[in-house]
Amino acid sequence: MPESSAKRWPLAIVGVFVCAVGAGVGALLGYGAGYLIYGSVRVFPPTHIPPPVEAGRGLGAVGGLLSGYVWCRLMQRSSRTFFAGRRRPAGLTWMGILWGVVAGVLAATVLHAGMMLATGRFSPDGVAIGLIVGVPAGALVGLLCGAVWVRVCMGLERPWADDACSVQDDVE
Repeated sequence: MPESSAKRWPLAIVGVFVCAVGAGVGALLGYGAGYLIYGSVRVFPPTHIPPPVEAGRGLGAVGGLLSGYVWCRLMQRSSRTFFAGRRRPAGLTWMGILWGVVAGVLAATVLHAGMMLATGRFSPDGVAIGLIVGVPAGALVGLLCGAVWVRVCMGLERPWADDACSVQDDVE
């Protein structure tokens, strides 16, 4: 195993955690969107889950996973200034919140664009509600995951700094 990849494992674990949290929150909110916004008014048998709910759960999980990955990549870039000594831990946590809002918008967009394609119904109200829910949800998840990210970055030793949070791999 190359030395640089051995130094990145703490943030890689946080990245997996962030993607899992993003997928879980996305699936939960997608389930709600499929049921409340895109669901049908007809009564389904008690054991049958309506197709929009299943699509919402799946699309929410995919959007959350994608936004979790994007959040991690953005935090990698933001972490460089932290390790260079130009940003304090609180500033890096605020960046986690900011990138969480961006991730929330991305996840809501993926979910509602996919739901409109899956149901064949254009719903501008659904998109508006999705953004109203997605932005604060992204900020909250960004705060929680940002706090974990900052704690791990603070635990890393300075010699690991450039390798652990660099976006590009070292070529040697």
